[in-house]
Amino acid sequence: VTGESSIDTMARHDLVFHAPGGFGLRWDRRPSGLAGGFTDDSIRAALTTRQALLQKNPHIVLIAEIRYRDAAAGYLPDDHPWWLRRDGRRVAGWAEGGFYQLDIANPAFRDHVAAQARAAVETGVVDGVMLDWWDENDERVALAQAVREAIGPHALILVNTNDRRAPRSAPYVNGLFMECTRTRSPADWRRIADTLAWAEAHLREPRINCLETWYHRSRRDLPLMRATTTLVLTHSDGYCLFSDPNDLPTPDHRHDWYPFWDNGLAAR
Repeated sequence: VTGESSIDTMARHDLVFHAPGGFGLRWDRRPSGLAGGFTDDSIRAALTTRQALLQKNPHIVLIAEIRYRDAAAGYLPDDHPWWLRRDGRRVAGWAEGGFYQLDIANPAFRDHVAAQARAAVETGVVDGVMLDWWDENDERVALAQAVREAIGPHALILVNTNDRRAPRSAPYVNGLFMECTRTRSPADWRRIADTLAWAEAHLREPRINCLETWYHRSRRDLPLMRATTTLVLTHSDGYCLFSDPNDLPTPDHRHDWYPFWDNGLAAR
């Protein structure tokens, strides 16, 4: 929103997930992949930010993404055993380059991810953690269980499954971040609706399911924005976002704020 402060813009949203640094937290060790907590001064500053957000939006939920699938080249020392390697080389995170995959099959690494999740929650700055690139292989289910044990029964876990269900993870996670890349056919929308309804019925309470779709032609695809919003309202008690596609050269999840979202739901 042009001319608006970052706090005011963030407070428009009822759920925000970000790297810990997005809330003002700074890891207490470099490289940050080896850190076990956050600096005291950054915790104090981030708690001030949290209070400012809650004053503007008492319903806001703050979630810190904890890296486990891939990371920037400097996240760990080059020779660290937690990098995933193939033929002695680090495996690229994705096609754009600059990021490398982490070895989630390593139990020590999973324990470290869980410890970082606990450290984030224990600051009091965030309400839970987000784990990206989620599917239902054994290593990820083991990670979900480890994170749940580390953060306790009340903090939140959000996982990015795109438009897929996650029955094996359901006992541990509170929400699916449904970053939907396919929204061009009736079959796509039926799959999305069915997954959202499933998540509302089967995940751990309290539930924080989120649906994100991307524009097809421009941010002015208003029927698509309204369809996304209405689907969330009719199939869940969750959250929605209508954003730019990920293949743009700008950061992911950028979006306009639509007056449609300012409408209240109270009976008139």
